[in-house]
Amino acid sequence: MSGKRKQNYKGNIYPPKRRKHEECAGNTNTQCGGMSYVHINTIWSNRCNTSHYRESHSSSRATTYGNETVPMSPYFQNHQIDRKITTSGYEPTTSERYSERVGNFSRTRVQYSKQLHRGGSHISNRNSSGQFKVRKRSEMGEYDDHQASQNSQVPKQREESCTIAKKNCNTRTYRVNDFKKHGFLESKDNLLKRLERIKNIKDFQGGEYEDFKSLLGSVEKFNKENLWCLMKILSNLLQECNTELCEKLIENDFFNRKELRTYVIELLRDELSGSDIIFLRNSSEVLIALSLETTVEARNAKTFLSLIIILTEKLEKNAMLSKKAISSNSLKEIKGRFESGIKDETTFSNPLREKLYNLVNFKILPTSEMIRDKILPNFEPRQLERASRSETHYLAEQFYLFLEDFIGPLREGIQNYIKFASSDDGSSNRIFRDENIRAYEDVHILERKCVPNDGVVIEVEFGTKGLKRVQWDICNFLQYGNIVCLTYGECNILLYALIAERNIKNLNKGRISLSLIEDDYQSVEKMMESNGNIVMLESKAFYTAYRHTLESMKSIARKMYINPDYAVIPFSEHIVELNIDIMEPAYCKRKNGEDLYVNFNCLLQNNITGKSYNSVSLLDVTEWPSPRELGMDEQQYAALQLCLTRKLGILQGPPGTGKTWMGLRVVQFLLNNNCGFVDSEKRPILLLSYTNHALDQIFDALFDVDSLLGLFSAGEIPFVRVGSRSNVERIQQCTLTEHRKRMKPCNSKIYLKEAMKLKQDLFEIELWLNKIKASIVSPSFLFEQGCMIENHKQSLESIKSKCNQPTANSDVATVLKWLEFDACDRNYQGSSRGTNVGDNPNTNLLGLDEDDEDTLRTRLLTRIVDDADDFVYNEKDCLSNVLSKLIVSEELILPKDERNMFPVWRSYTRRERENFLNQVSLRLCDDNAMSEDEEQSKLDLWTLDMNERWRLYKAWIQKLRINFEQKKKELMYDFEVENNKYMIEKQMENTEIVSRCSLVGMTTTGAAQNIDLLRQVQPRIVVVEEAAQVFEQHIIGCLTEGLQHLILIGDHQQLRPPINNYKLSKSHKTDVSMMERLVMNGMPFVCLSQQHRMRPEISSLLTPTIYKTLKDHPSVLNYENVRGFKHNIYFLDHTHPESQTEFSTSHMNEFEAKMIVRLFRYLVLQGYSRQQITILSTYNDQVKLIKDNMKNMTETMDSATQRVTITAVDNFQGEENEIILLSLVRGNDGKKIGHLHDIKRICVSLSRAKQGFYVVGNFQTIRKSQTWNKIISKAESNGICGPYLPLQCVNHPDTITKVSKPDDFDNAPEGGCNEPCGFQHECGHVCNLKCHADRSFHDMPCKKICDRIVCKNGHKCKKVCSHPQSCGPCNVKKLKVYPICKHEVKVDCSVDLETIPCQKPCDKLYPCGHRCLQNCGNICRPDQCDVKTRATHPRCGHEISVQCCKLSNLNEERCQQRCKSILPCGHVCKGDCCSCSSGRLHVVCEEFCQRVLVCGHSCNSKHSCSTICPPCNERCPSGCDHLAKGGCPKKCGEKCIDCREPCLWICDKDCKNQYRCTKLCFEECDRGRCNNRCKKILPCRHRCVGLCGESCPTLCRRCNKDELTTIFLGNEDEPSALYIQLADCNHVFEFNDFDKYMEMEKEKDMDSTTESVVIKLIRCPKCQTPIRRGRRYKDVLNQNLKNIKDVKEAIDKERRNELETDSDEENLNFTKAVEFLTSLLPNCPYKLDFSNKNAEKLFIFFVTKFHEGFQIDLKESGLSSDKMEIMEQFHILLKWLMSHRKKIFAESDVHDFNHEVNRLFLFADFTLLLRELNSKNQASEEERQLIKHQKDKLFWPKQKLSDEDTTLSKDILKNLRDKHPRTGLGISDKERRMILNAFRNSNKGHWYKCKNGHIYRIGNCGGATIESRCPDCNETIGGASHRLRSDNQVAGEMDGATHSAWSEQANMGNYVF
Repeated sequence: MSGKRKQNYKGNIYPPKRRKHEECAGNTNTQCGGMSYVHINTIWSNRCNTSHYRESHSSSRATTYGNETVPMSPYFQNHQIDRKITTSGYEPTTSERYSERVGNFSRTRVQYSKQLHRGGSHISNRNSSGQFKVRKRSEMGEYDDHQASQNSQVPKQREESCTIAKKNCNTRTYRVNDFKKHGFLESKDNLLKRLERIKNIKDFQGGEYEDFKSLLGSVEKFNKENLWCLMKILSNLLQECNTELCEKLIENDFFNRKELRTYVIELLRDELSGSDIIFLRNSSEVLIALSLETTVEARNAKTFLSLIIILTEKLEKNAMLSKKAISSNSLKEIKGRFESGIKDETTFSNPLREKLYNLVNFKILPTSEMIRDKILPNFEPRQLERASRSETHYLAEQFYLFLEDFIGPLREGIQNYIKFASSDDGSSNRIFRDENIRAYEDVHILERKCVPNDGVVIEVEFGTKGLKRVQWDICNFLQYGNIVCLTYGECNILLYALIAERNIKNLNKGRISLSLIEDDYQSVEKMMESNGNIVMLESKAFYTAYRHTLESMKSIARKMYINPDYAVIPFSEHIVELNIDIMEPAYCKRKNGEDLYVNFNCLLQNNITGKSYNSVSLLDVTEWPSPRELGMDEQQYAALQLCLTRKLGILQGPPGTGKTWMGLRVVQFLLNNNCGFVDSEKRPILLLSYTNHALDQIFDALFDVDSLLGLFSAGEIPFVRVGSRSNVERIQQCTLTEHRKRMKPCNSKIYLKEAMKLKQDLFEIELWLNKIKASIVSPSFLFEQGCMIENHKQSLESIKSKCNQPTANSDVATVLKWLEFDACDRNYQGSSRGTNVGDNPNTNLLGLDEDDEDTLRTRLLTRIVDDADDFVYNEKDCLSNVLSKLIVSEELILPKDERNMFPVWRSYTRRERENFLNQVSLRLCDDNAMSEDEEQSKLDLWTLDMNERWRLYKAWIQKLRINFEQKKKELMYDFEVENNKYMIEKQMENTEIVSRCSLVGMTTTGAAQNIDLLRQVQPRIVVVEEAAQVFEQHIIGCLTEGLQHLILIGDHQQLRPPINNYKLSKSHKTDVSMMERLVMNGMPFVCLSQQHRMRPEISSLLTPTIYKTLKDHPSVLNYENVRGFKHNIYFLDHTHPESQTEFSTSHMNEFEAKMIVRLFRYLVLQGYSRQQITILSTYNDQVKLIKDNMKNMTETMDSATQRVTITAVDNFQGEENEIILLSLVRGNDGKKIGHLHDIKRICVSLSRAKQGFYVVGNFQTIRKSQTWNKIISKAESNGICGPYLPLQCVNHPDTITKVSKPDDFDNAPEGGCNEPCGFQHECGHVCNLKCHADRSFHDMPCKKICDRIVCKNGHKCKKVCSHPQSCGPCNVKKLKVYPICKHEVKVDCSVDLETIPCQKPCDKLYPCGHRCLQNCGNICRPDQCDVKTRATHPRCGHEISVQCCKLSNLNEERCQQRCKSILPCGHVCKGDCCSCSSGRLHVVCEEFCQRVLVCGHSCNSKHSCSTICPPCNERCPSGCDHLAKGGCPKKCGEKCIDCREPCLWICDKDCKNQYRCTKLCFEECDRGRCNNRCKKILPCRHRCVGLCGESCPTLCRRCNKDELTTIFLGNEDEPSALYIQLADCNHVFEFNDFDKYMEMEKEKDMDSTTESVVIKLIRCPKCQTPIRRGRRYKDVLNQNLKNIKDVKEAIDKERRNELETDSDEENLNFTKAVEFLTSLLPNCPYKLDFSNKNAEKLFIFFVTKFHEGFQIDLKESGLSSDKMEIMEQFHILLKWLMSHRKKIFAESDVHDFNHEVNRLFLFADFTLLLRELNSKNQASEEERQLIKHQKDKLFWPKQKLSDEDTTLSKDILKNLRDKHPRTGLGISDKERRMILNAFRNSNKGHWYKCKNGHIYRIGNCGGATIESRCPDCNETIGGASHRLRSDNQVAGEMDGATHSAWSEQANMGNYVF
């Protein structure tokens, strides 16, 4: 099988660990060399006959293409491969898409994620295999069901074999992607035919790319058609950099394949067809692309290249190639490179190709060699006013100039630093300063961490010395996405990285996260070894604005180099060649040559002519509506024609001329006419802008266009906004993030959610690694993590009994005592560390105070992907999890709020606690860890000295740290995998979203970042707003091949693109935009000249200095004058100098800032709103200073000034406002004004205001600029420039206030002047304020005192005037006397005392002797005396406080004396006397459960006593000798697994008995106990004192005589005594005594099957440690554990029983009980939702019995007080029962409740009996006294009645009932039975009673058919039609019937005796 090629696992998308464990089979195999193969003929024959094939478990499988077979790894022999067949080929299964995160995801895709998230279009070749695949959404539906149900059908044995196979399989020779559904394979012909559509790597779907790569090495032979398809696909793929694919070709020796060479040789002999020439071209392109890969050794392609050269020469000789085809000379160039292997020393015959080659291979970021050797980009002076020589020259010029604009200052800064570092003079105070870069020293690389969107990043720490005053929240230092360079020493290594996470608090600490541009972790390791000499250099230019455009242009150059025919620069005839003859857009002409007809109604303002414009030829402008009809002037109309009818339209507009308005009209027209559609193919219109703000303006305006409402009719938002968040809500709905939220399914969120889960796990691991450095970890957790052996754990726990602590609380006490913190001896009573956070209402987060919570909050990602908003994990939970496993840590013992401290530490002073922490930190830092051998040798931990204890603890911690570090590595890898999958899926979703929208908006930088997205979408129409402010390179990078229409809108007279390299801009004019260059070269454009913004005084400043002509629209001529100013525009001159901060290159002017703020306040006082005023400055530092001054204003206008717009001039281009205040800042002796020289910036500054414009500046300095000098001179000539600003009072126009400094505004404090206001209100009062400009103040009510006379007494009104409101009644206070009670009262003069009751206290006495507490004017109510008095409660006898009026009915009062009884659970009862029925029936206990579970552990789940304990979550300590030291693997609350290994209980070899158990371990042993002495020798060389077959005791009779012979059970001191040692606690006992002890325990255990003995574990008689192991007593222990297991199952069954549904019978009984309760209590206040089934059963029993026994009697009259008492006690019992409907009963609750029910029923029976006997006067006085005595005893006993008392009361009741039956018949019960016996043949229901209760009988059927008269009272009896009269009743007391014998209700209930 020499021809077989194995397939490596590298690059496979779905690794083995992520496969479904399903069956995979085939039935026809051939064996070769021990490996099984499947022949293709067999595969296809099976495919024709059946849908699947099978193979045996031992067989192997292989991948087959054509006739070649590839062996398969053992792993896949046990897996079923399930695939779905789609029309486009293979698609992975659901389980593969959503496989577990433990799989090994392809490392190439992980690397690609770093390229993808940075937006790089020029993907690193090794990463290209991972590029995202664009798939149809219909093929992705299976993403939703990411948990395949088929997994449950996998046989258990197959899962086990798969697990084994996973462990043994390290490499794979088999590819899952080669299989189809049910195991079928796809031939190479079908695969290649299907992949012909591939144009780039993004077109692959599913696993197609992996299939294609596998095909290159797995197929033995290709035919010609295969080779043609292969070469076409390879040519398309290698248009982009793809090193991995090139390496694959060379690795598989693809170019030396025999069939490939044969194909080319045949072409040399034969005539070439068109397809053969295409093959030649594709082959040439592949070879050229191969030559560009500098890291790929391609010598083995030399032979094939030689054949291609010969074939090309043949075609050139016959003139069969085009002029632009790849020439043989070009191929010979790369041949020389292949032969020499040196790719940097290439001689080019064509200089253009050399330019392209150099451009493609030029590094964007300079290496140290490039900097030291001063290797610069090869750029020439920019030719602005003539065309470029070629596209190559143009592209090279744009690339190198753009690159140098960014890299030049960075390179110069690094060079300066190298000089600085090399000239080190040893001084420690040297500080590096540079204008191009910032340096951060003392850098340390800390660790790797995970950030969504950026994957795995490194965290570095830098020195903050000298940076303390940096305000990180407002400065641009270390911006997200910017680039930094890490270096050290002599700067021989430069490591570039992007800032991946910017957290303000971390920056203050000197920490930042970086994402490496290249995964050069070797350099990282070298730097980490550099002893902290690393320096971090940051570029002051923003790298993100450059990198994507540069990569895009490199990609264009690569395509041009590979394929000379490739036209990559759209509109190159105009952009490059400057051809001014511009044609119409291509979409304006249909395929048949007809014009495009459009609808102009969307732009129509008024149809003057009445013509229809529904269908007008776009190119025939004569048919267009007139300018007037469109609401445009002539220039706007001309601009519209140019932009719509020419494929390149340029619109220039000076400030205020309506550029944005025109752009909106153009976009509106294109959207309404679906110009993005061609032949039903929809492509969105691309709208580009320099700023996000301009983009938002257009989007916001489009939402208000009525003609576009049709686009929203389908419910979809047709616009998409790519980029940052928007402050406008409806625009925010257009963002990609919001679109993805609405997308169904949104699969990227599934991956993101998984990544965030991993990040949460990582965060918790990082917390652990940080905390264990200075904290004490719980030993239980150390044991769980495998860091502590079992002997050590048991040794530590042996002290628990000494501490006298419950098990749940003892971890803290044990460790503190062991480490000599001595917490036990200091009355430690704290709860365990597992206490819930919510247990203490004052605890916010496990002892954390607010500062700690803020720290956690800031740890959240400050810049996380938008999709992650819904998946941000809770870091508090992570911290809680960690702290719950700690005993000592800073958060636990030193919280700022002592209330948050755990109780264990409250007995210590803060100083003591600080000492504890210091001791822990010092110990963990200084002590060496104990070795593993030494650790194993230590058995008793309490005998170690203190140093040894700490060394042992540190050994445990080291193991724990190693465990966590390993987990961290695994999680970081998994995170990188999931993050990569998220990025790929997110990119695919973005592409789909953009493709289906009508308009997509981006900034130019954002478009460069998303160039791959644009290439997929291929927009036909591109509209660029603010085009004059955009770099030409940005526009070139955004244009795609599908471009048909480009519209540039802007004003090149305003701001140019912001350059970074000032020197380069001066020498090469890099700040000239494409729009300006095209206009400069005569390209057709329209310039708007009529401005609609500025009043003429402002617009006149721009002409002719900046614009030659600028007309004013009539609308600007009618602006009102600015209130409070003499002039609408003014230039205020001053002489105050500027200043500059230490870390800034910007400038500020304190005087101007204060002046601007006071000027703003003055304008607000004139009545202008803050939205009408904008403050501008030419420098950012001045903007910050003005904002600070605004915040510091303390005047009343402060609140109104907080939201004013204050910004820099450069940020306000394209904006406008009513009034502009401008601060020019500069003022210095050198008259340096910096960028204020720029005429374009001057233009923007002067053109933002509409009505008012006020400039503050030092004009002596500003006049240095000629442009400013002209403007200032013009202002001086117009009288609007001077050293003071004239303010004009609006109320006193002749008063002028001159302002030259901020304090001068005090002369107009209210916005007017210093004159009094003098305004008279209608009420006659005059305003006394200073003159104020805002006259609306006078519309407010007058605030002066009224003083009008308002009553006949002459009193004056003292209210505020508040005209025109009336004065109201007189409110002067006057003394008046009530006529009846003669009390005096002071009231308002207008008050009539007859309408107001007297409020004096009443002095009358009630008959009870208490004084009336009512007011004098209220009626006295003696029956409602509210005076509190003391009384004795009739039930319990306790003294209570009660109102006097309620003394007559004390039974209704509640005794609230605390119960304080000790409950069975050990807690004190929290109820009161009433709720606990005087201690007879206690309320539910809500204290935390402290039960000792049946397993011996204390319940630690923190639930109340009244709820069922959940299963014990401690590790099960049970186990046999077969298990490892860890014991049973189950949780304690789970059922243990029976051990089915052979029993190990056998006698020693030299024992004469030779007993041997033949049973399994869990079965009862079939051998007896051997009592022979063990013959082994102890380490002390004395004979063992143990028994044969048992573990030897560690004590020796000689060496440990005192300890061994201490009397405990009785026979320990016998000379011949033998001993047994318990494995669980190591205590030693004499075996005969212990045999008896175990037999006694066994008998107890047997008795525990009854309820008399509680089931519990057998324990050591010395230390009470549960005994779980011991061969000698295995049967006893197994039986004990079996009983425990039965109890666990019973408890579990009880717990599950709560969830079981009730039977129909139970539901019926419950329904009846509810009906009975409703009849007893019509307004039942209780919810009858029982989860406690026992409580439900008691409810049914109690209510039913009470209803049956007393309902009839309680309804009868004459039972007033007794009836109320019975019902009251019924209420008490029912309320107690309802409190348990969701709670479990305590041990004695049910018993106590039954006692109370019996007592209540007896009390009711005696009460009813006494009433009955009194009414009939039948009982003797002695009997009445007996009944009263029983009634009083049962009424409300002070304690629980004894069983004897209850039995006695029942006997007395029975005797009395026998003597006085309740029948009411006047006969004894014996006589009643005799009467019934006489009618024994009849059924129940024949006996009735009349209205007065006299008994009679109806025979036959028992139904009433006639009426008659009662012989005793003559009342009517009987009835008619088998219906009883309504006033007659069934006499149930006679025969027990409940219904008439003849009735619909008659049922078996009547006949059951």
